[in-house]
Amino acid sequence: MDADKIKNKRKALKNSATKFVNNLDVSLDSETNVNHLEILYNQLIEKINSLKIADNELLNVIEAKDIEKEIEQAESYMENLISYKCKISQRIASLTPPVVPPVVYNSTNVPTSITQAAIQEPKPAIKLPKLTVNKFYGITKTDKSQVEKTFNVVKIRLESKDDPISYLETEALETEKISAAHIPPPNIDISIYNKHLKGLKLADTINNDTDVSVLIGADNYYDVMAGRIKRINRKLVAAESLYGWCLIGVSGPLNKNSSDSSVMKVVVEEDISKQLETFWLLENLGIEPANDRLNCNDSKRLQEFEDSIQFRDNRYVVKLPWKDNLKDQYKDVVDSYIEQNIVERVPNSNVEDCEEFYLPHRAVIRHNKVSSKLRIVFDASSHKSGKFSLNDSLHIGPNLYPDLFELLLSFRKHPIAFTADIKQAFLNVELDESDKNVTKFFWTDNPECFTESIEVLRFNRVLFGINSSPFLLSATIKHHLKKYVSLYPQTHELLNNFVFVDDILGGHNSVIAAYTTSVECINIFNEASVPLHKWATNSAELNELWGKNGFPIDTSPNSIGQKRMNYKVLGISWDTDRDVFYFDVENLLCFISKGTNTKRFLLQVAGQIFDPLGFITPYIIRLKILIQNVWEMGLLWDQEMPQIIRKPFKEWCKELEELNSVTIPRFYHFTDLDVIDIQLHAFSDASKKAYGSVVYFRVVRPDGTITTSFVTSKSRVPPLKTPSLPRLELMGALLSARSCDKVSKTLKFEKS
Repeated sequence: MDADKIKNKRKALKNSATKFVNNLDVSLDSETNVNHLEILYNQLIEKINSLKIADNELLNVIEAKDIEKEIEQAESYMENLISYKCKISQRIASLTPPVVPPVVYNSTNVPTSITQAAIQEPKPAIKLPKLTVNKFYGITKTDKSQVEKTFNVVKIRLESKDDPISYLETEALETEKISAAHIPPPNIDISIYNKHLKGLKLADTINNDTDVSVLIGADNYYDVMAGRIKRINRKLVAAESLYGWCLIGVSGPLNKNSSDSSVMKVVVEEDISKQLETFWLLENLGIEPANDRLNCNDSKRLQEFEDSIQFRDNRYVVKLPWKDNLKDQYKDVVDSYIEQNIVERVPNSNVEDCEEFYLPHRAVIRHNKVSSKLRIVFDASSHKSGKFSLNDSLHIGPNLYPDLFELLLSFRKHPIAFTADIKQAFLNVELDESDKNVTKFFWTDNPECFTESIEVLRFNRVLFGINSSPFLLSATIKHHLKKYVSLYPQTHELLNNFVFVDDILGGHNSVIAAYTTSVECINIFNEASVPLHKWATNSAELNELWGKNGFPIDTSPNSIGQKRMNYKVLGISWDTDRDVFYFDVENLLCFISKGTNTKRFLLQVAGQIFDPLGFITPYIIRLKILIQNVWEMGLLWDQEMPQIIRKPFKEWCKELEELNSVTIPRFYHFTDLDVIDIQLHAFSDASKKAYGSVVYFRVVRPDGTITTSFVTSKSRVPPLKTPSLPRLELMGALLSARSCDKVSKTLKFEKS
């Protein structure tokens, strides 16, 4: 049904309701027949409900900009009808006044209760349920915390004294006493609020000090309250109910003679985790499946043992398996900082002179690095209790780095690709003298005599660990590049758009052009005393040119055919010899070998996978589906996953090793010069479990041959409240459209 038809229908209903209330104005005060009044009341209720249905139908079809206006009009007219409903109720109440016991609401899960004294008729016991009643609200460990008691269940009808037709019917548990605490009525003179309460009929004006007779469960709250409220002042609100208007607010303290008591007992078993661990180990002896696979660290320790064990004088001699000596490596890093003037000793420093901030620091070991395996990390977020940290006091600054997805798309565009690294990027930017003292830290060459040999160092350069360091580095580079807009225009554009933190990515269609750009990059950064190193390329010819001219080439081996350290471009492994991207899953396999069967571990595994361009989307989507299934089950973080999750996850992990054989060409295998037509093709599909899209290039060469190149893919799991399949198909099409738009803009292809 369209909006015009619904509006005409609602208009007719309004006209009918208006005529009805106009007739009420004439006859209501003189009407004395209660039965006739009840009929009028029911007729008005029907008209109100019909209007509500029409209003809801209209809201579903009108435009969003008109919704607010329609709601205001509907509410205004509905308030008028409700006022007539109250008038009929009050007229009926004046002819048949009832009696209602004092009532309060409870907000817990305790059922509605009524005292025996409040039941005025013979008790119609419908059933005699046996309920478990908690003595104390809290977590206890003994059976004494609960008792079982049998209650009579009665049906009660609570009517308004002014409106007999407005009532609540419910079941209640009969009990001798509802509350041990005496709750007196508020000691407030309501007459002072008469001006605010004008026109409002209060549900109860009796101020008798009586015990509570009925306790109504909060599940009945919205059956009693009508929804309209009127604020009297900051602490007092009038709310409309079936029984008239109620005043809700702060009434002051309870009677001083009333009392309350609670008991709490806490027992802590500190070693329970260890006891449980021992218990389960004993339980599993002899039945646990064999696991012959050693993790990476175990294999390394075993090899060290084999290399060091000796047999002397008819006895084996072994060495203790000492952990790596980080002390010497740590000292070497700090000594190199001092030698390069990255840090300096603070003269005449006395740590007791005044309250100052000193940076904590620790070692981070990066096993996947050929050089610089140890990095010292400074914690600028550390702070004294109640004090701000250094990071709290600094602006993070805007993110000036390019989009990672766009960088990787562009890196695949040219046949000749190269990368370089800014050596000690942050440590090449000098700190202003006024800021150096907030970078102090303690150091000693002799940890065994720490108190005697302690000294204070401070940074002269921007350090890693301060939240504004990435901004300062990026902003400094962009500021420096402004000097070379005219001198090196193409290289300026490259460096301005293709530097991500300390990584430089570039490419050209020819070796000479790539070499020229690399020379210009070095010249530009040398002017700022910033060295570039670890140059890498897929071109053997370019690599040879670099070697002849003294470029600091990245000599770390990276071929996927041998057991070597891999070379990475923004987190993606790149085999420069074969010019392909690949997946190095050794660390992930090692991580999985030490894992547990929990939701936490499942998410940790997902977090280890980095695939921004969607090379292995069909494989990863299976893990996403499992994660969503676990979420729907409501499992705790460290709760064991059921077999329905464990089995497919185990199969997924078994297939992980096969990713070693997956390679994706870095280069799209075409340039703008050797094709006559370039098309971007996107495909999308959806099911109840997932939806996704994939994008390819289709190029036509001058000789008529057609080739395709994979560009990117994306996948999603549907929302927990699963949409219809046609809607999921549309969501997949949207993914395709957005992916194509992103690729076209990034690679600067004209749309046709």
